[in-house]
Amino acid sequence: MNYLVYGINNNSYIGTNKKVLEKPLKPENFANENLLNFESNRLFSAALHENGTVSVKYNKKKAKLKLDSPITQISLGSWGHMAFLTQDQRVYTYGDNNGFGQLGTGSQSIKATDPYEVVELRDKNIIEILSCQITTYARSQNGDLYFWGHVRDGNNVEKPELIEKNVETIMGGYSWHTFMIQTDGTFLGRGDNKTGQLGNGQITNHIRKTIKLNPPFDASTIIDWGLSNDGSLILTNEGILYFSGTISPHNSNTFKDIEFFKGKNPVSVSCCEDRGIVLTDNQDLYLFGNAYQQNIWFPNHSLVGENIYKLTTNVENRIGSIYFGYHKDIFFKLETNFLVQDLSDLFEKKYETDQSIHGIEVHRVMLENRLDRNFDDIKKILQGNFTKEETFDIMKWVYKEKFLSQKITEKLKQYFENLNTIDLHKKSIKNDFLKLYKDEDSKDFKILVPIDDDDDDDEDDDDEDAFEEIPVHKFILLARSGLFREMFKNVTEESKFVKDFSSKTIESLEILIKYLYTDKIELTADDDPELVVEELSDAKEYYQLNKHSNLNLELRKIKEQFRLN
Repeated sequence: MNYLVYGINNNSYIGTNKKVLEKPLKPENFANENLLNFESNRLFSAALHENGTVSVKYNKKKAKLKLDSPITQISLGSWGHMAFLTQDQRVYTYGDNNGFGQLGTGSQSIKATDPYEVVELRDKNIIEILSCQITTYARSQNGDLYFWGHVRDGNNVEKPELIEKNVETIMGGYSWHTFMIQTDGTFLGRGDNKTGQLGNGQITNHIRKTIKLNPPFDASTIIDWGLSNDGSLILTNEGILYFSGTISPHNSNTFKDIEFFKGKNPVSVSCCEDRGIVLTDNQDLYLFGNAYQQNIWFPNHSLVGENIYKLTTNVENRIGSIYFGYHKDIFFKLETNFLVQDLSDLFEKKYETDQSIHGIEVHRVMLENRLDRNFDDIKKILQGNFTKEETFDIMKWVYKEKFLSQKITEKLKQYFENLNTIDLHKKSIKNDFLKLYKDEDSKDFKILVPIDDDDDDDEDDDDEDAFEEIPVHKFILLARSGLFREMFKNVTEESKFVKDFSSKTIESLEILIKYLYTDKIELTADDDPELVVEELSDAKEYYQLNKHSNLNLELRKIKEQFRLN
């Protein structure tokens, strides 16, 4: 499960009658499932499943939404509506209209109890949807931005209206205002500005047309944001957190940085009404703003600054991002690290282990990579200074990124001098495996790919010149591919290669092998995006990758980036 919920549970959307969730809990019915998205508003919660369906929960009532084309995106507005996008790029809405027109039905009063297609956007090549307070946006592949719903001046928009062109990023939340970034880096804003939340140096009523803004940051450096009724939070890749509007105790009609978070390396932010939440790189969680002085909704907190509280959540897995639900609840999206999932299976099922420490079966290359020492030294240190139980906990960190106790952390740093200057909880498998991928000397196995030769179709050709080689670590193939695990059953222990007759080009296979190390599809200027997408479109099934693998999602990103059909 990759989502947890914490805080006030007004709508019982996770299947419990508890009004205060004293610790982060898994949403009921999804405990063993990796969801693509999970959100809530004041009326219901919605979960997007990997099979392209959506589950909706109104208090104790449940509904399943399924269309002819798989649903790929959902976005909930706080007052009770939802927009979603399908694989064939059609836009649908669902829920309440509230008398404002955010469903795009042409009426301000019709309620959509079944998905309603916004037919005006058919054939517009929509690639992104966003629901805000009681407004909805849709962005096309060529950057056209459409809007419908409530406008504070009373002239509500009941059908999609083209409001801007060349938009690359649309930024919103449970807010009356939005920001946009155009392809040339221009930063735009529109909507409510009664507290100065647009950061344009003014306090005004609703700004219907988009205006150009001149913030103190480069729009291309933005990595996360949080927008609410009263304020805006903008986080840049320099680790600086800016605000505008009102996020108590901060008030400003221009963008200003929040001094408290300098040097704390924020990685994710969100805000709701006039309060904010910040997650840092070392997993510290901070709440600040209105109501936290007299009504703390989260246990295990401590005051660390003016209206700023630090939370202790005891979440075992690493949190990737955070965001507010409708009002007083926080959603944690855990880092969905499919590589870590596969390595956990590798450890638990003891696939082709080649070493043992305290009777615990392990993989030499894995330990050498994670602990930055040769295996003989590692074994000697662990067997001589750590108990079997402590060693098992260390293996859970090595393979699964589980947090280590302070005692074990201090002992590791005592006996492994090379780890003294490293925060072990920041030493991620993702970074270590990128380094491992580049380490050609430690690769102990080869995939042989037949050279395309029209004159020779013999798959049993033993001529080495008839094959090209892709060096790889054997345990990576074991961890990540069911096909290779089956192939290894028929390969002798001494064998150093397998042959791949999938008819894929070596260029596409090299991209796939790097994906096995990084969970990312990365192209160079020499790669043909269309060919890569075509050749790898069946790779998840052919190579029997983890059913939750994000390979198809990575390929979809390539298609969107290069505007492929």
